[in-house]
Amino acid sequence: MSINNFNSDKLENKLAHHYATFPELSYVQYRVAMFYALGGELKVLAMNDGQQHSSQKKTLERAKHSLNCKNLDELRSIVLLRMLFF
Repeated sequence: MSINNFNSDKLENKLAHHYATFPELSYVQYRVAMFYALGGELKVLAMNDGQQHSSQKKTLERAKHSLNCKNLDELRSIVLLRMLFF
């Protein structure tokens, strides 16, 4: 199953488990950053949430700033490493 074809309830339950390891982020920022880091397309998340793609991109940029990342590749690395080790 691709991250882009997800059961919303199952994904939310799994996401909530790791949220405590990201105190710098709001839950919305965390959710978008996690979805992005796992290879999901933001436009799919936006459609699922009934939001604009540009809104998700802005949220991802705010998450990048909150984690002091220089680029989105660095954000992806931080998210995945924290998932593995915390």
